[in-house]
Amino acid sequence: MKRVICSFLLAAALPAVASCQTKPPSGEAPRAAPVSAAKKFEKVRGPAVAGLFYPNSEGDLKREVDRLLAEAREQAVREASQTEIVKIAEHQAQDIVDDARRQAREARLEMEDWADSMLASLEVNLDRFLAAVKRGRERLQERSQETVGAGIGPSDGSGDDLGY
Repeated sequence: MKRVICSFLLAAALPAVASCQTKPPSGEAPRAAPVSAAKKFEKVRGPAVAGLFYPNSEGDLKREVDRLLAEAREQAVREASQTEIVKIAEHQAQDIVDDARRQAREARLEMEDWADSMLASLEVNLDRFLAAVKRGRERLQERSQETVGAGIGPSDGSGDDLGY
């Protein structure tokens, strides 16, 4: 991506800078760069600077080109690093979300296991209680049939001799 940005900026900057006229000898009016080169230069440097650059020599022109290239490279590095930072942040955010989902799933499974064990314990106790209730009712029915069949009441008169 850096190379693409640098290539784009270089392609825009070099023709514009290269077509600028050097500073005319004293006494002559400055010659403006061709309109298309000035517009390209304006895109790279901005409207306030586009018409003001008149290099004194080929060395000045080379330095300006080098400066523009350095700025383009710095911008490309900044944009690439911001893109990389965003990618890293998105990856970390996804890791956090995935970890939270995993922890929630583990907690839910643990709670379901605990609830199942509590219900199993309750079921066992309820089975025991139900068996005890059935035995008690059966004994009451047996005694009730013995008493009705013999025509007599309980032996001691208290009525609490149920056998359990």
